[in-house]
Amino acid sequence: MTGYIFRRLLWTIPALWVAATLVWIFMFLIPGDPARVLAGQRADAQVLSLVRAEWGLDQPGPARYARFLGKLIRFDLGTSYAFRQPVAELLLSRLGATFFLALSATLLSVLAGLMLGSLSAARTGTWIDTAATGISTAGIALPTFWVGLMLVLVFASRLRWLPVSGYGDGVVIAGIHFPSAANLVLPSITLAFFSCGFLARVSRASLLEESTQDYARTARSRGVSANGTLLRHVMANAMLPVVTLVGMQFGALLGGAIVTETVFNWPGLGRMIFDAINARDLPLIEGAVLLMTALVLLVNLAVDISYALLDPRVRRG
Repeated sequence: MTGYIFRRLLWTIPALWVAATLVWIFMFLIPGDPARVLAGQRADAQVLSLVRAEWGLDQPGPARYARFLGKLIRFDLGTSYAFRQPVAELLLSRLGATFFLALSATLLSVLAGLMLGSLSAARTGTWIDTAATGISTAGIALPTFWVGLMLVLVFASRLRWLPVSGYGDGVVIAGIHFPSAANLVLPSITLAFFSCGFLARVSRASLLEESTQDYARTARSRGVSANGTLLRHVMANAMLPVVTLVGMQFGALLGGAIVTETVFNWPGLGRMIFDAINARDLPLIEGAVLLMTALVLLVNLAVDISYALLDPRVRRG
């Protein structure tokens, strides 16, 4: 197991290099002059020339790419055009907010998705199955921004049970600023509603497929009830595709839920990426994409390790 983890960690190096190269190429090919963003729209040619020289924008493409990789090896993501601060510091300052939002949304979606999927699989063909399928379909089909706005309209504007937006005061423990629980509820439900639909459909299909296997029929022939067979025998084997989906969803949420963070004014990576795109802050966009790539690779590694824990056949393989 240790050797497998080490090999997977080594594979992240070329993956990050490919991602960094693609990001740099796309940023290099984007039309427009970054010096104009730095100097302002009314800057004359002399000021633009000085700004290009200061930020290295007057160098040819290969030299800029080499400098970009050199900084990346030293874990230097550059300096933000808009904030005039190191990109790494800006990203780390927003990562905690996105992590708390992604974690809470993932936990809610797993609990609700597995519950709906299990009920639907255990009561196939009944009204419970129909209701669970309808809820999961709505979660997949409804746009995230609309769900967020409706939740704000009902629970914040009309009922006034929860705050409209923001991070809240929260508490600071060991230097970590935890969000206010009340502020976390609506954005978490908004994200979880979308993920819950996929998890419910995938878990239902996986449970129904595993219920037809020989070991499930053997358990039922020995007198084990259908619910007992589902919980004690089928559930563990049906979790592999669910774990894959949970890992993918959590990695995507860590990458920054731009729409949800914008609707709820949540100070996370998604909101920062949105502001960076509007400001054409190329170093910040590059750094954010690289951080998202690294997080997704780490989540995929965690998913592969969980396979070995859930299924002994994977360990033997």
